Amino acid sequence: MLYMIECNSKKELPKMAKGHQIQEWVKVCEDDLLHKKCRMIKCYEPATEIPKKLLILLDITDADVLDLLMRDFGNDWVMDAFPLNTLHEILKEDHAIIGG
Repeated sequence: MLYMIECNSKKELPKMAKGHQIQEWVKVCEDDLLHKKCRMIKCYEPATEIPKKLLILLDITDADVLDLLMRDFGNDWVMDAFPLNTLHEILKEDHAIIGG
């Protein structure tokens, strides 16, 4: 299942720490057991966002990865996960019904 996770900082983080927590988590995930549960994990940082915002794309085989991410960073970040496959399926279904 493909997810987009929007991460908004709950507080002003020190300049050097901005986004590095989650980006470091992404790098670690590439090398450990979590990587087996993620087909893809990418982290994007919009350059102009204040307060801090990150976007993470996850293609996962196990929903526990979402729980782990929320647990690890929930104190400093407000995180909203959006299932992109579901949105794609809805749009495809709408197109089939409405046409166009």
